[in-house]
Amino acid sequence: ANETSSVPEGIQEQRNAQANCGIHSISINPSKTMLVTGGANACDCAVFHIPSFETAQLSIGHQDWLFGVAWVSDIHFLSASRDTTIKLWRVGQSEINNTPIETKREHNSKVRDIKFDMDSEFAASLSSDATVKLWDPHTMTVVDTINLKYDKELVSMAIQSSLVAVGSQSHISFVDLRSTNGMVARTAAHSVPSLDSSWGVRSISLNDTLVTCGSGQGRIFFLDMRKMEYLPVGDPGIQHGQIKGCISDRSKTYLQCGSGHLVTDGTYAEHFQGENIQNACYTHAWDPTFTRLFVAGGPLPFGLRGCYMGLW
Repeated sequence: ANETSSVPEGIQEQRNAQANCGIHSISINPSKTMLVTGGANACDCAVFHIPSFETAQLSIGHQDWLFGVAWVSDIHFLSASRDTTIKLWRVGQSEINNTPIETKREHNSKVRDIKFDMDSEFAASLSSDATVKLWDPHTMTVVDTINLKYDKELVSMAIQSSLVAVGSQSHISFVDLRSTNGMVARTAAHSVPSLDSSWGVRSISLNDTLVTCGSGQGRIFFLDMRKMEYLPVGDPGIQHGQIKGCISDRSKTYLQCGSGHLVTDGTYAEHFQGENIQNACYTHAWDPTFTRLFVAGGPLPFGLRGCYMGLW
């Protein structure tokens, strides 16, 4: 409630139609003093101080749902939206900021994710137009465009130094930033079939040579980039201990999310009663020691509500 209290009445009334679609992205700045995520209105960026979670700023400017946020410094962040734009913001003293530093529309369709890598100082944006665009955030210019062969359900992306990984409905695609060609569009260098080819890759992360993926069917799988092979994980019921140590069954190549909480309302009763509803893995994160993995998500089918959290 606090992050909408200072919005002028006329603006808030005009934007209420965009509310209630949920939060799609969250990011913490390098010094871990501020967090940015979606606001009460799905178009807005809400910035909070941490650990107090007091409101720092509400950034207003997108005309459609906010899909991605990424810090490029302690006070500057990028936002990506379904309105096809990418904006650069500065967090200052004002509680309401409706003037972004820069607004760019380089994609032809909704922008589903944006990431920034501190080492290479590249930003990458993923769009439903089947492209990844690489950005110089200092000038807000596109320095490269990569065409994606597998173009369905493009909702997740990760960046690490010179590598970008993109999850689609059926594949994980990789782009090597070191082979940038300037403004000449090119195609992703390598792709690997997903272990959940029908429900899509819903979350993805890069940690050295390990790619971790969460799928729409609630599967969590691990790809070794050195061999481009999936790692065995053993018994999916194991809830503690190192992932690398859980190889009692070398034929098992994924962990499975549990039942979580499902709201059994009228939509469920009319359309999904009696069906086995799996929770999609919408987000995941390793702890600093890379021995524990947190995952979270909920039901994927439209109209269903629920949540799931798990720790391995």
